Amino acid sequence: AASHAASDAASREAAARLFVLCATGPAVPAALRAAVGALAGDVAQAVVEACAASVRTSEENSHCEACLQAVALAARADPHLWYPLASPATGLVATLVGAVNDTKMAAGSRAAALAALIELIVASCEAAATDLNAMDGDLVEETAPQILPGLRKILLDFPEDEGTEAWAEGADEDANAPGDKEHTDDEGVGMLWDGALDACGRLLAHGGGAVGSRVSLHCMAAELLLCEAWQARHSGLLLQLRLACGEAAAASSGEGEAAVASTYAEAARHFHHSHPRVRWTSLEVWARLLAAGLAPS
Repeated sequence: AASHAASDAASREAAARLFVLCATGPAVPAALRAAVGALAGDVAQAVVEACAASVRTSEENSHCEACLQAVALAARADPHLWYPLASPATGLVATLVGAVNDTKMAAGSRAAALAALIELIVASCEAAATDLNAMDGDLVEETAPQILPGLRKILLDFPEDEGTEAWAEGADEDANAPGDKEHTDDEGVGMLWDGALDACGRLLAHGGGAVGSRVSLHCMAAELLLCEAWQARHSGLLLQLRLACGEAAAASSGEGEAAVASTYAEAARHFHHSHPRVRWTSLEVWARLLAAGLAPS
């Protein structure tokens, strides 16, 4: 309960980590897991309060990140316990949306907020499919328009890599050179970028009849691929890969085949792009589609 009652950020972080250990640990006794699970509402309230602070230092951001990670991990482990907390009455979803879109917040905290938000969306969608008393599963349609512009900005903000040529052309033993570990801020940005890609794919997979979100995701991929910046092309290709795989798994054979064929063609157009990371990505798209058994037409 200290996650909610703690007056200092360090105590809140410790409580959040202890909560995750007890709520998701593999060898936790059932009675303890159930007792800790009953504190989910307290953890949700701790997140709302931690993110509501008008002024955050970098240290406070890290402690906020621990609470956000606790929600993401606990919701993934027990979605049926957490989906009621996606109700507007708790303010949790609105808080997570605000954190994702808050460019002043540390990238790691935004990534944790995005992970928590997606887990709540997935929990809500799964509950709607199995529980007649659950919410109606419209959380995707309600939330997607609020976060898709922010996700697009995140995908555009893939960090500059001054050593890209060396990364693409160099030997494997250079990958762990000391100079590659100096940019700790980029690690959080990279986590946020990975989270944005994952979020797009899972929004498509769990959107069900959310046609508006599906169309918006495809439009986002098309817009990224029309941009001149290599970061946009890099992100656009990987986003289109996620969408094609999702369409192939969920759509009718005709729609899935069309999405896959379009992705193959778009990647092939980038085989000779001027930037080595984009060239690498175009090859990765082909490799992943082939590995998934989605052969080109």
